[in-house]
Amino acid sequence: MGHGNEVIMVAKPKNVLTIIGVLFLAVSACQGPPPAPTAAGPDYPSTLTVIAQTLSAGTVPVASATLSTESIPSATDILQSMATNTPPILTATLTGIPSPTVPMVSVTVGTNCRTGPGRVYDLVGGADVGIKFVLVGKSTSTNYWIIRLPDGHECWLWGQYAVLEGNVNSLHEYAIPATPLPPLGSVAGNITDGLGNPIPNVTVSALIAGRTFTTRSNGRYSFDNLQAGTEFITVAAPAFLPESRSVSISRDSVFTADFVMIVGIPSTGTPPPPSQVEGVVLINGAPAAGANIWVADTSIQTITDSNGRYTLDLSSSRRFIILAQLGNARGGVEVFPPANQTTTAPDIILLPR
Repeated sequence: MGHGNEVIMVAKPKNVLTIIGVLFLAVSACQGPPPAPTAAGPDYPSTLTVIAQTLSAGTVPVASATLSTESIPSATDILQSMATNTPPILTATLTGIPSPTVPMVSVTVGTNCRTGPGRVYDLVGGADVGIKFVLVGKSTSTNYWIIRLPDGHECWLWGQYAVLEGNVNSLHEYAIPATPLPPLGSVAGNITDGLGNPIPNVTVSALIAGRTFTTRSNGRYSFDNLQAGTEFITVAAPAFLPESRSVSISRDSVFTADFVMIVGIPSTGTPPPPSQVEGVVLINGAPAAGANIWVADTSIQTITDSNGRYTLDLSSSRRFIILAQLGNARGGVEVFPPANQTTTAPDIILLPR
C-alpha cells in the first residue's frame, strides 16, 4: 500500500457504518491481495479483529485525501454510542385551550335598561357602575346588549358605555321588539307614612298595564307610556295596610296619585258575609269568551263563558278590583259589593296593551 498524506478520520456515531466500510477497504489495501479462499470460506472474524485493532490504533492511512486532525474514539466508544445514541422520539405536546368564559358586561357610566333599543321602550331597570351582568344576546345593528337582571328578567342595555368580557361572538342576535304604543300618559306620586316620611321598598303596581315599581329612599314612583283610560294603582309594603286607587290616564299628561300608608296588619278575624258579583267582558264590542278573570290581591279567579260572562264570590268588607285579560288585551273595574247580595259590575272593556 502506498502512503500519501496521512489524515485522521473522525468517527461520529451517525456515520459508524460508513467508517467501518472505509476501514475495511483501507485494511484490505494495506495487507495486499486477499488470500485465496479456502474450503472453510472467508475469515470474517479475523477481518473484524483487524478493523477493531486499526480503530484502537488511532489513525487510518488514506491516500489522496487531506483533512484536519481530530481524535478518533475507541471501538468501545463506538459500540457504546451505537447502543445509547438512538434517534430522539418526537412526542406531541397538547396545550389546553381554556373554554370561553361566560359573556359578561359592566358599564363605566350608569345606564338605563329597557324592553327594547331606545327611549320609546319601557324602562325596566338599570346598570350601575361596577356591577357585572350576564349577557344573553346582542343587537349589533342598534348597539344594544341584552342582559339578565338579578330577578331573572331580560332587558336591553345601550352599548355606549359597555365593557365586555368573554366570548360575545357566539351570542344570539335578538330581533328588535315591536315598537310600543305611542306614549299617551303617565302617573306618578309620593308614598309617605302618617308623619310625612317617605316609605322605601313599597311595591307599586299598575294593574291594567301589568307593571310594577319599587320605591327607593325618596318614596316616589312613576309609570310612563300608559294608555288612555282607567288604570288601577295599588301599593303594598311590610307593616303597612295595602292601598289602591283608580286613576284616569289622558294623553300627554301626568296624573298625580300620592298615597299615605297606615301602619297595621290586615285583619284575619271572622270573614264578613259573602256576596256575589256578576259581569260581562267585551272586546271590540263583542263578548270575550275564555277571558281570564282575577281579583287583585286575592287568589280568586275564573274564566268567562261563551257569552263573555263571569261570576265571583267575594266578601263585602272592602273595595275590589276585578281584572280581565284575553291575549294581549286587558281591562278592569272596581266594585263595592254589599253583603248577601248579587252585584252587577260594570262591563270590562278589553283594550290591546
